[in-house]
Amino acid sequence: MSSSDNADVAIFMHQANEGSSPRQFTIANDKLFFRTLFNNTIEGGLWVSDGTKNGTFNLTNVNLVIAGFGEIIAVDNKIFFQVNPGRVLGGGTSVSDGTFEGTFSISNLSSGISRPNFITTLDNKLLLSVTKSDIGEELWISDGTEDGSFLV
Repeated sequence: MSSSDNADVAIFMHQANEGSSPRQFTIANDKLFFRTLFNNTIEGGLWVSDGTKNGTFNLTNVNLVIAGFGEIIAVDNKIFFQVNPGRVLGGGTSVSDGTFEGTFSISNLSSGISRPNFITTLDNKLLLSVTKSDIGEELWISDGTEDGSFLV
């Protein structure tokens, strides 16, 4: 990518989201994931970029409504990210492979929980501590799918 391409992406981000305040940069699957703020105060969502203007877009406009963000962590070719369950449709733990179709909330890690705590990765899976109203705080593991996310 040339320096001109980098400038195009920076200008695009500024025009698309005045005062976007990009932060929490994380790389997975040769893509840059990051979150933004509108006017430095309101969550703007999760973005992905391949380093070009056409390859830089907001992933959370379609499948998730983000009102509060926590940690973002890369695992294999995807990212896991925390969203505030008290202020979000879905809440809890979500995953993205950098596509609209591959960005979603993992329902068994999002229903009736407080904010998850990401611990570490193990064999291309995420270990996390989850507090659910019915069982308390427990250790979970996830490969980013519903069937692959379960209590250890």
